[in-house]
Amino acid sequence: MSHTIIKACECPDLNNAVLKALVRTPFNGAPYVETIELDLCEVYYDPEWEKNQIRQAGTQRQDKEAILEDLRLGIRYNQTPPIIIYNHEKGRWELKDGFHRFWSLLQLKQKRWIFDVHKYDISESFSPEKYSIRDIDEDLKLGANGIHPPSKSSTDKDFIAVGIEKVKRGSVPKTKKGIRKWIYSVPSNFSKNTKETIMTNIYKATVSAEYIKSLDLTQAKKIIKEKTIYTTGGKVDTEGRIGRVVNASNDLYTLRAFKMLLQDYVKHGKTTNYIFYSSSALDAKEVREEREQAKTAADTFHALCLDYTAKFNETGVIPYNIVGALSQIKKTEKDMVLVPFVEKGEDDSTILKKDMTENILRKQYSTSTFTLEQAFDAVRDERYKVSDFKNERSFEGTIRRELQCLRDEGTLKFVRVGVYRFN
Repeated sequence: MSHTIIKACECPDLNNAVLKALVRTPFNGAPYVETIELDLCEVYYDPEWEKNQIRQAGTQRQDKEAILEDLRLGIRYNQTPPIIIYNHEKGRWELKDGFHRFWSLLQLKQKRWIFDVHKYDISESFSPEKYSIRDIDEDLKLGANGIHPPSKSSTDKDFIAVGIEKVKRGSVPKTKKGIRKWIYSVPSNFSKNTKETIMTNIYKATVSAEYIKSLDLTQAKKIIKEKTIYTTGGKVDTEGRIGRVVNASNDLYTLRAFKMLLQDYVKHGKTTNYIFYSSSALDAKEVREEREQAKTAADTFHALCLDYTAKFNETGVIPYNIVGALSQIKKTEKDMVLVPFVEKGEDDSTILKKDMTENILRKQYSTSTFTLEQAFDAVRDERYKVSDFKNERSFEGTIRRELQCLRDEGTLKFVRVGVYRFN
């Protein structure tokens, strides 16, 4: 909705249909009561409000200027007014949300404005038996930030900082369930995954910190370097073994490390020392479970490599066939669905080299079977003329793949291990 022009010293219309139709956000312990018109001088405005902001990023000048310029254009009736609560002890209205806008109204010399009135009600709070006015004020500020453009929304860091303090002083239970319940009780635009991340960070900084030593990769490497004889990062230790530190929190980390282990082994023929750590475990039970899962994953990958090699030696079949890639480059691939791969460093004519292999073999074995070794011997001289193979292993691997492609296309038939014939 566009702005409605409000002249200097003029007050917005309380009876505006859009304003009256607004649905108010339910805040912990501070339900909405009504919207009223007040002189700005009747509302207590904390002069230290910028210092007392809960936002971890602080108050930025550009944010204040943006809100000021927005109010110069008038009022947005589809935006909830600043929030006030009456302090009965001090006998005054106190501003609880909308500090940027209130500051802007003062700069614009406005005399009166409209405000949403809320009231404290502990019985409607997140935890009536433990919550205080301070807790309610914190939740109100967190939940209100971002519901009125162009304000700066509360960040996940804001929620984490407030949540940590609440857990420490006992307003929020020291459990995952309790922290999660509080997070979901405060209005926000966070996704479920972000809320779970917030919960994890609060739990780690409070509950876990009492029982678990938090580690990241840098910290883990430092400990190993300073307090053990082992190495990390693929370096060789005093015993001639290669060292690697692995995050046990996810099997993907173990798989990535195992790939490097294979590369190390092929290159050096040495054993790799694995040292695990956990970056995400929240309690002792999870630490132990992640360690065991990481060890099991490494053992499983090793066994799979042995089975893979045995099967390959038995059948000679390469277990993967890269057909191509889906076309995505509009200018050069617009008429294609699948884009074929060509050998690195060669032009598109390499696509035809498989056909060369087929033609050579057809001339000699069009009606008879042939072995893999016979195929190598038949095409070796001609293929070496047109392809720059690194070594014999590279040549044999290429021919194996081409034979498999011909089989998959229906050109060749796999008779038995290492024996083929043309259909």
